[in-house]
This record gives sequence, structure tokens and C-alpha cells, in this order.
Amino acid sequence: MAAGLILIVATNRAAARHLRKRRQKGSRLNRAFLWIEDRAPRRFSRILRRTRPRKGVEQVVAPAEDQTTLPN
Repeated sequence: MAAGLILIVATNRAAARHLRKRRQKGSRLNRAFLWIEDRAPRRFSRILRRTRPRKGVEQVVAPAEDQTTLPN
């Protein structure tokens, strides 16, 4: 499912904007995507980074590298 989401975000600007807005509103969702960005291959990670909330919006700090599960 994650690969499908990455493919859609990579090819559709509207989908990327929609995901960016959802990440701005949901800190838990944003943390999950930050976790995925840290562990995904470089090509996929770069695509997901395009959906990070814009500056000026409260950002969530990325989880520590040694964690192996998603934060709550």
C-alpha cells in the first residue's frame, strides 16, 4: 500500500498537496511519515519529503533513529 501511495504522490501534484495538508493537521500522521522517510530507500524518501508541511507551520520533531516501532 505504501508503494502505491508513493507512486500516486510522485505523479499527481493534487495528491501531494492533499497529503501535505493532512500532515499539517495531524501530528500523529506526520510522525508516521517522518518515520517512513527515515527508513525508506532514497528515491522513495525524496518523494515523501515533497509532502512535508511547509515552513511556518508547527513541525513535529522526527523520532530517534534507534526506535524500531512507530511512536504513539
